[in-house]
Amino acid sequence: MKKKFKIISLVLSLFLFLLNSNSYSLSRCAALMEDIKNADNASEFQEHPYSKLYNPPFDVSLYYNSEIDEWIWGVDNKNYKVIDEDNEFIWALNENKNLTIGKIYDYEILKGLEIGDEIIEINGKKVSEFSKDQLVDAIYSTDPSPKIVFLNSYGNKIEYDKGYIEKPEIVPVNIQLKIRNVSGINIKENTFQADMEINAIYKVPSIYDVSRKHLVINKDNNEFWMCKFTEDEFEEMQIWNPWIENINSIRQDKTLINREYIFQISDIWKGNEKYKDTSYDDNFVEITSKQFGTFTFTSEYFLKAFPFDKQKLVFQFADLSRDLDMQTLDSNLYNDRYLAYFKNNNKILEWRMLDTSTKYIKVENPEIYPTDGVQMIIEIERDYGYYIFKIILPMVLILLVCWSVFWIHPRELESKLTITIVCLLSLIAYNFVIDQDLPKLGYLTLMDYIILLSYIFATLPNFISIYSFQLYKNRNVKWKFIDSKSRIYGPLSYIFLLLFIIFFNSIDNPYTAGFLSFLR
Repeated sequence: MKKKFKIISLVLSLFLFLLNSNSYSLSRCAALMEDIKNADNASEFQEHPYSKLYNPPFDVSLYYNSEIDEWIWGVDNKNYKVIDEDNEFIWALNENKNLTIGKIYDYEILKGLEIGDEIIEINGKKVSEFSKDQLVDAIYSTDPSPKIVFLNSYGNKIEYDKGYIEKPEIVPVNIQLKIRNVSGINIKENTFQADMEINAIYKVPSIYDVSRKHLVINKDNNEFWMCKFTEDEFEEMQIWNPWIENINSIRQDKTLINREYIFQISDIWKGNEKYKDTSYDDNFVEITSKQFGTFTFTSEYFLKAFPFDKQKLVFQFADLSRDLDMQTLDSNLYNDRYLAYFKNNNKILEWRMLDTSTKYIKVENPEIYPTDGVQMIIEIERDYGYYIFKIILPMVLILLVCWSVFWIHPRELESKLTITIVCLLSLIAYNFVIDQDLPKLGYLTLMDYIILLSYIFATLPNFISIYSFQLYKNRNVKWKFIDSKSRIYGPLSYIFLLLFIIFFNSIDNPYTAGFLSFLR
């Protein structure tokens, strides 16, 4: 009995402890909220937290290779040549032995250049002739300023020798994307759905002093608190907040999307060896603006290779209320790892995931100057097995049946015509099935060419049979030659032209499935 009483007392004590801890956390965050609302300098919390950018007006690409779990500095895709590596990055040149521009901070200074253009020369020397250390020293040198030659997408060379630029009104905002599920890929409407979490992470120094007593419990023992607020609570505090938009999102069901804000104080990172080379020496509160739920995005699909096509699911984010002089977006390095993890551990119905990538983009805004954008891409390939075994293969068999009429004697003309017409109607029925999956396109897909070819070869036996019957009726023995050759060369011609069409549509088409890549 005493043993049971001790156990019950222990459980009850534990429950009360957890309840009190939870109440304390709630009261701590509630007190922080009240102090922010009633602070004497509360009006300062609405101002943009400015910082200084002192860099070249561009930066070099940083590409994440998920296959080797490494970041590649200098390039934006898998086609690269390694020149060196250190503890953080592999240093490489692209397929042209140049560096790739990954970000531009001022398009007025670098007129004529876009993200993805190349650096070909530094101080009169080809990029390919530099070592890794020499490249870093040359690009980021301040004394003297390097003379850099760029090559844009139009083949024009552009020179820059002004060195670093200073921008005092930049608000760095870190974008972080976590995808949970992708579904509802609608080719006809150019849309797809994604269940995901979008985080905008930024620093607010002005609320540090008022937040410290609530978020720092015991600094010596590394005991800190974290507060979470709802959207309504955050609006009550009237703290500056970047408005990151999903610029290619067309539907956001408010009943399926939530928003919350997480506060962490900079003392957490101070003294941590991991962050000694970062800007965590400053005093600030890090705010994470978190959106999570189901979003509908628009994406342009290219269907010339259908049903052996590859597509790209694109996520684009930007703050359209500010230009580059007011704000810059940074893509969290772990975005690439999150995308790679999603690719390796999830499936998309009717599709296979091939690759993922993250890059910066220039976002045009008619009301203001261009601004920063971040783009995440999932490359997918259609699961074409359904179309091979349930559409293309049956169509081939129908055509073989259609040409089998030449094994029937010409005098059985009615039977032969019945078979050919039934085959043609069957092909038309397959066409209707396929049209249900596709929009009304202004061009022909690979499947369209296959169907048109099938129509032609389903019609030819009809006319050849009639001609053969006329020869037989006129006692012309040429009907035997025509029938014998049609039995062999008719199906062979169809198979040959079918392969030729697949080959032709695969040449110089980057949206063709991987199993046809050998044809290119």
